[in-house]
Amino acid sequence: RRCSSATRTRRYSISTGIATGPAGRIYSYYSSAIKLLTITPQGVVALEPNDWKFSGSGTLRADGTLLTLTNGTVLDAQAGKTMATLPYAGIVRPDVDAKRIYLLSDQGGGIRRLRAYDTERYSEAGYLDVTGVSGSTARLIRWGESGLAFRTATQVFILNSTLVPLAGT
Repeated sequence: RRCSSATRTRRYSISTGIATGPAGRIYSYYSSAIKLLTITPQGVVALEPNDWKFSGSGTLRADGTLLTLTNGTVLDAQAGKTMATLPYAGIVRPDVDAKRIYLLSDQGGGIRRLRAYDTERYSEAGYLDVTGVSGSTARLIRWGESGLAFRTATQVFILNSTLVPLAGT
């Protein structure tokens, strides 16, 4: 399909990634800065004139306005501030409904430790060691009422755990 000559394209630098938030918001992360974007009929528009600078690095994940980075940085996009820095780095999955942040880290020797943090005090609620993991882990996801899952290049791990609070608890 051809674009009319009146169509304008804006480019925003994205070196680490993007994550989606509520109400059509897009968080663009690059070089310890986040730009808040939205999509309108006119195209991609920055909601704030300036980037939100913070100290942190890694892959960005979002659930609502709770943003997490793989280095353990926890950000509140609504307040525009850093809420906590978790003491470990790894694959992170925020879960606003469960009031948890899940972090999967490599312990060496084929062991990954899944930690759960509460989102009110950012303290560790518990952990679970997963053995027999070979290769690099990728993508930690939630599934069902009490499930988490992750994968390697050749394995898929499906977990049910009390680290995930049931709805309403």
